[in-house]
Amino acid sequence: YPNPASSFTELRFTSPKAHNTIINVYADNGQLVRSIRSAVQQGVNTIRINLNELSNGVYTLKINTDDLNVSKKIIKQ
Repeated sequence: YPNPASSFTELRFTSPKAHNTIINVYADNGQLVRSIRSAVQQGVNTIRINLNELSNGVYTLKINTDDLNVSKKIIKQ
């Protein structure tokens, strides 16, 4: 949300426990273009991600940990 987005998007997910994580942003060609460190709380989380530094295009946001796998495709306009 929002999708397509211009300046930011929000990644919403539920985590079984609190921990620090890294959100990776991949371009449509699979290239890692940004990594964002974030603290995650147990339960529902909403992380706002600034897209201003990214070119227009399709991106995938991913969080992968032992107990959490989240993936969201976004369009940056």
